[in-house]
Amino acid sequence: MVSASSLVVRTLTDPLAVVPAIERAVRRVAPNVPLADIVMMEQRVAESTGRPRALATLVGAFAIVAVSLAGLGLYSVLSYVVGQRASEIGLRLALGGNPVSILRLFLRQSATVVIPGVVVGLTGAVFARHAIAGLLFGIEPLDLPSYAAATAVMLLIAGLATYVPARRAMRVDPMTSLRTE
Repeated sequence: MVSASSLVVRTLTDPLAVVPAIERAVRRVAPNVPLADIVMMEQRVAESTGRPRALATLVGAFAIVAVSLAGLGLYSVLSYVVGQRASEIGLRLALGGNPVSILRLFLRQSATVVIPGVVVGLTGAVFARHAIAGLLFGIEPLDLPSYAAATAVMLLIAGLATYVPARRAMRVDPMTSLRTE
């Protein structure tokens, strides 16, 4: 039976310059021990963390794509709703409505979709935490600051996706929209 053993050496000088001296010292103590696979510690660490790092990068990229698609989808839906309600918005403004109240109207409508979506997403994340525990390094599966940050990011994206079409709705010319009716 052959057993493998390792020798780790720390040096203050260039590691490759010390290798011949280490080989001579090992040969003096155990002349029949074969020396192979001399590797620097940086390379060994890179080999052991390469796969988890690549997997984390891939998951991060998918997360960015998912968040971008969610924001784009919300923006698209709200832009469509604003377009469909342009005459109503113009009428509200013509009758003395406040542009800020129109912004609040769209933010409220957006919140009725976004908040339940965030709650469902957080609930799913809590139930899926055991499945993703192997992908987390230095973070507990039920890390409240991470959940709070994810919630804040989603609410910020939803707010921006709502604000842009609502801002456009606030600038609707009441006379133009009344003429089209």
